[in-house]
Amino acid sequence: MCCGCSDCGLSTGIGDGDGDSLGAFPSELVATWTFQSASISGTVVPLHQLFSWEAGSVACRITIQSDGTYVYQEIGPSDSVVWVEAGGFAVEGDSFTMTTEHPMLKSGTWDVDNDRLTLAVTTQARYTLVIEATR
Repeated sequence: MCCGCSDCGLSTGIGDGDGDSLGAFPSELVATWTFQSASISGTVVPLHQLFSWEAGSVACRITIQSDGTYVYQEIGPSDSVVWVEAGGFAVEGDSFTMTTEHPMLKSGTWDVDNDRLTLAVTTQARYTLVIEATR
């Protein structure tokens, strides 16, 4: 897993794609986001199916940090952490790139509207995955 540090060449700021940061990480992204729903080309997909949750998981969340890293957690009963993944979350304009093992979440677009985060990814098969999360 990439930690988002400069050793792997991941740009964590807003830039032109060559690794040079032209501005600060978008503050509206910096938060802990609890995933609420997902759909593929308009068809609702249960979160546990999309993320292949570990046994005992009942929810999932992602914490995006101002240094361009993230921590994804699957949550069990009583808010216990069942599984964790960490990596880099780079942005350039409204596009993001994640260093994740999840094949469908490597890159796409992001949008924050008040307390709602929307991640949208178009797959190689031309399906559109949309994930909604709230603070």
